[in-house]
Amino acid sequence: MERKLVKQGDVTLMVSLPSKWIKHNSLKQGDAVHIDVKDDNSLNITGKGTSTVKSIELTVTKDALRTAIASAYKAGYEEIVLHSDVSLEEINVILISFTGLEIVTQGKGNYTLKSFLSQTDTDTEKLILKLFQLTKYVADMTWNEWQTANIQEMKTLVKLNTMKLRDHCLRMIHLHGYGGDKTYDYYDFVTVLEKTAAAYYALTNDIISKKVKKNQIVQELILQLDALYKSYMARDFAATENIRNHLQKSIFVSIGKLKDASLQMHCYYIYQLSLHLTSRILSLSC
Repeated sequence: MERKLVKQGDVTLMVSLPSKWIKHNSLKQGDAVHIDVKDDNSLNITGKGTSTVKSIELTVTKDALRTAIASAYKAGYEEIVLHSDVSLEEINVILISFTGLEIVTQGKGNYTLKSFLSQTDTDTEKLILKLFQLTKYVADMTWNEWQTANIQEMKTLVKLNTMKLRDHCLRMIHLHGYGGDKTYDYYDFVTVLEKTAAAYYALTNDIISKKVKKNQIVQELILQLDALYKSYMARDFAATENIRNHLQKSIFVSIGKLKDASLQMHCYYIYQLSLHLTSRILSLSC
């Protein structure tokens, strides 16, 4: 790592310290660091700040429980003090849908939840790719297992796994300001991926319950999702633009010709989500 020296005053030169090192050592403005000059004229800088736990206290009803916990979790709180009349079993069912969140203390109507996720996790991009891959897997199940899909298995994938991964991604994006000035784009991108998985689950549910006949337009939408994954991986602006044009000029027209109203509704919604994904990938490719 190389950093430029900055002049401060007549004779003093300054250099900034790496933000990752500062976060790791819980340092903040005004904290002292120790600088040792070695015999070989090299410098050794050490310092340790006081780690503070980011905590929030919530009083919520059963109906708003997951939403309230999710908001605090995604905002990066390490400790959530919960006041609610729900049972321990009910809270445990909800906590299954979060990564690294556990009950550490409990009393009548009072629970303390703690996140055991690393606050210095640098694998945010890997989490986003994992969510994209899971979304593609759900979409492939829709086509490959048309009318024969295990709807309970798909429900678990969507209602538990993708939601869990989405919230984990959003927490890491928020905590680390992932993407810099494009943090919002990543936040929105992750949210739309989870909505896309949910849309294919809803489609599959109707395919099975209403015995919807197989239609190539669904496969075409899934192929475009796969193409979007590849263009995201490559940050390929031109490829993403081509996918967007194909969606607008060809797939939109094909959806309009569908005779099954239910299938048309589902495909149009997935089409809109796909367009949304192209917008985010284009903004992240710039």
